[in-house]
Amino acid sequence: MKDKIYALLAISIFAICLWYFYQAAIYVINIFVGLPKEIIAPIIAGISVVLASLITVILGKYFERKYIVSQEQRVKRTPMYQELITFIFKLLPEKEEERLSESEQVEFIRKFTEMVLLWGSNEVIKEWSLFRTNIMKSSQSTDNLFLLENVLIAIRNDLGHKSSGIKKGDILRLFINDIDDYLIKK
Repeated sequence: MKDKIYALLAISIFAICLWYFYQAAIYVINIFVGLPKEIIAPIIAGISVVLASLITVILGKYFERKYIVSQEQRVKRTPMYQELITFIFKLLPEKEEERLSESEQVEFIRKFTEMVLLWGSNEVIKEWSLFRTNIMKSSQSTDNLFLLENVLIAIRNDLGHKSSGIKKGDILRLFINDIDDYLIKK
């Protein structure tokens, strides 16, 4: 009920502001109608220059702020994503005794999920959620490899890389030698 009252109040205030703006525009137009053309042309040119400058400054500040926020987020995201890559390579050790324990794996996934929630893009959150849910159901499924690849592609997109030329298995092929065998089975 309160939401409807607030919405109605907001619409009313907007309508009143719109009506005052309309009245002010009519008043200004009536002032200009009575002036000679020699005076109107420089006034319109001056107003156009001021409006163009104002719009340029406002848009410039908007895009500058957007760029700064993007850069600040990238500073936070890059180390987080680097930790994931390091973790993935720790899952594939050369020696069996270097393999991470299940508790270490679960702890990393918990910590990474927390970081993704704070800093990850929407696409990374979505792909990580799918991957995480699937590995909790079946940790040995080869589908997990391809879900992990989707996470890595989302991370690359988040960091500004294009993924248009990357096909299924291309990223996994970087660290899984026999991925083509799994691609054939798919």
